[in-house]
Amino acid sequence: RERAVDTLANGILCSDSGSAQSSKTHLIMQKDEIITTTSLVEQAARQYGMSPEEYLSNMRQSNVWGGGPEIVALANCLEIPIILLEPLRGEDCK
Repeated sequence: RERAVDTLANGILCSDSGSAQSSKTHLIMQKDEIITTTSLVEQAARQYGMSPEEYLSNMRQSNVWGGGPEIVALANCLEIPIILLEPLRGEDCK
């Protein structure tokens, strides 16, 4: 959780060839779709009627569930695909 929120707040910390670190602020959503960390947080915050700062603060609380933005951030930070499977319900099950 902390790593995902840190990535959303500060971008992905990348080690350069030396010991210097830079921050990558563009995240890959899926395939070739790219979004900035700022834009992703702003969109998520808007859905909940709060500021980006409030959203990030809220996501740091252990009793709050993360969602799509946190999954995207973590997948980019860890450099692995994360695939979610959801069961079909109702009409979709046929």
